[in-house]
Amino acid sequence: MKTTRKFALGLLTVAALGLGSAASAAPVFDVTTYSGTGAGQTAAGTSNGIGWTMSQTFIAGGGGLDPVLNQTYTGFSNATYFNPAVAATDRLHIFGTNLVLTFAQPITSIDFYLRENGGTSTLDFGLPWTLVSGQVNPIGLTGARPTTNGGIIRFTFASPITQLNHTTSIFDGMDAAWFVVPEPGALALLGLGLVGLGVARGRRRSINKEA
Repeated sequence: MKTTRKFALGLLTVAALGLGSAASAAPVFDVTTYSGTGAGQTAAGTSNGIGWTMSQTFIAGGGGLDPVLNQTYTGFSNATYFNPAVAATDRLHIFGTNLVLTFAQPITSIDFYLRENGGTSTLDFGLPWTLVSGQVNPIGLTGARPTTNGGIIRFTFASPITQLNHTTSIFDGMDAAWFVVPEPGALALLGLGLVGLGVARGRRRSINKEA
C-alpha cells in the first residue's frame, strides 16, 4: 500500500511540475518563411506550435517595418498594454490588404497582439472579438484598430475553425503577431492521466506482492 501511495504521489508531483512549467512558458509566434513582392507576398510559420500559412497579401517592408524573423521584436513587451507581455517575438506589419490565414489544425481560440505605428489600420475578420488588455478600439461591428500603445484581442469560436478571412477598406498595416490559445484543461487531463496510470501500476504491484 505504501508503494502505491508513493508511486502515485511521485507522478502527481511530476505532473504538477510539468503543468506549472507549461503554464508559465512564454507564448511563441514564429515566422518561418516569407517571400514575394507587392500584394503577392506570402508567409508561413507556427503559433504556439500550430502551423499557419497566409495567402497572398501585402506585407510592409522598409522604414523599420520589415518582417521580423529572428525573435527580436520588442513592441509587445510593455505589460501595461500587453498582458501577458512578450519580451521578444517575430512579427509582421500587415492587414492593409485582404488575406486568408489558414491553420494546420482546428483551433478554438486565438489572441492577436496588435500595435499601430501611427496610421489607422483595421483588422477585420468579420467576427466578434473581446479585448484582453491594452488599447484596441472597435470599428463597426467586427473591426479592431489598435493605438500606438497597442493591445491584445481574442477570438473565440463556438466550433473549431481552420481559416480566418480578413477584409479591409484601407491600405494601411499594423504590427501583429498571433498566439493560438491552448485548449483549456488539456494539460490538466494529461497530468491526471499520468496519476491514474501511476495508481494502476501501484495497485498491480500491491496485488503481485499479496499473491
